[in-house]
Amino acid sequence: MNLYYISRRYDKKNDAGPKAKMDVETKLSDFGFRTVEYNHYTSKLHKLIWGLHDWYKELKRKDDSLIVLQYPLYSRISAKYFLFVAHRKHIRTVALVHDIESLRQSPDNHKRVNQEIRLLNKFTVVIAHNQVMKRWLINQGLEVPIFVLGLFDYLSPAKPSRGSYDKVINFAGNLNKSGFLRKKFTNNELKVFGTQPEFQLNANMQYMGTFPPDDIVGQLVSGYGLVWDGPEIDTCSGSLGNYMRYNNPHKVSMYIRSGIPVIIWKKAALATYIEKMKLGIAIASLKDLDKALSGVSKEEYDAFASNCYLLGKKLQDGASILTCMNKVIKLLDIQTDLKG
Repeated sequence: MNLYYISRRYDKKNDAGPKAKMDVETKLSDFGFRTVEYNHYTSKLHKLIWGLHDWYKELKRKDDSLIVLQYPLYSRISAKYFLFVAHRKHIRTVALVHDIESLRQSPDNHKRVNQEIRLLNKFTVVIAHNQVMKRWLINQGLEVPIFVLGLFDYLSPAKPSRGSYDKVINFAGNLNKSGFLRKKFTNNELKVFGTQPEFQLNANMQYMGTFPPDDIVGQLVSGYGLVWDGPEIDTCSGSLGNYMRYNNPHKVSMYIRSGIPVIIWKKAALATYIEKMKLGIAIASLKDLDKALSGVSKEEYDAFASNCYLLGKKLQDGASILTCMNKVIKLLDIQTDLKG
């Protein structure tokens, strides 16, 4: 059976938006998957008129194959057309979830949630981030087989390394949307990476500039990486803060690939994993941060950093997607075995 993935043309800018999907494409290509090009029309009229025609064209002579689609496709119309053609050609389809839009934006909108679940149920297999997201999807009515990816892989030309013991806190992301940064919550040095902030930095904050996602790994060399979202310091709030209860933030992979331990909200889906695997610490409030860091000895920090280093090497090799896709292939009884 032939193996494919839906490929898009991504904007390679300094923001990390498409980084996770680009890395998945790179590793699937390394594993022997071939590409199916996706024409991303911005006009709804173009999608309606040409979408179905294009999928018939792209899926020509791909009957009885396996195709991975990185979900969402950012066009519900195109996704529906793809699944319609795939079913007619007996193509088995895998939805590798990056975001559940209804869960991220409007989890209480049952109509929208149900629409998304109906769409996901048209795939042969779904790959979710973690067990929490998997349980949510099943509770909402997902019926197709579902696997868990775990941490997203993170590719970088930088060599895997171990962080140096320090209480400095690193935060990389959209600084202007990270409202909690406008409030002081630590006396330790706080290094922030991303677009130039539009607000006044606190005295202990240092703006480090913007780096391409492949290169920032080489900039995160000591201390910790902070994973927090929303406007508050007492808890992660708002739609993005609540979403952390279910998703795997890509910056967790970025910090671990950099070799620095993670600081994460205690109610985040990944908090239990971070603590269990000794990759960092989980806190309920940023007000607890300084006390928590004071309780970490150099020996404990070095153990965290070593664990991040070892896991970072696996994330560089694409271990998450390789392991998960081999499970899919075994489930579907496809006569091949992917090699890293």
